[in-house]
Amino acid sequence: MAKTTPAQFVRQVRQEIKRVSWAGRRETGLATITVFVMATIAAIYFFAGRSGSVKYCAIRSGAGWLTGRPGQAVLRIKGS
Repeated sequence: MAKTTPAQFVRQVRQEIKRVSWAGRRETGLATITVFVMATIAAIYFFAGRSGSVKYCAIRSGAGWLTGRPGQAVLRIKGS
């Protein structure tokens, strides 16, 4: 394997960067919004209500929605 000089390395990096398909403004904006929404949902889930009733309702409705059986408790939480 031939050794690459620092100048060759920089040239190769520049060539590779030209080939990269960069995300557009719209795609970047949508990805950013998606991340903020998911982070907000996670924060509400993990930090809302110390009693766990909010978490239980979220798990129950989410599990029902995922399994197509809304209103039925699919997951059981310890102590309930």
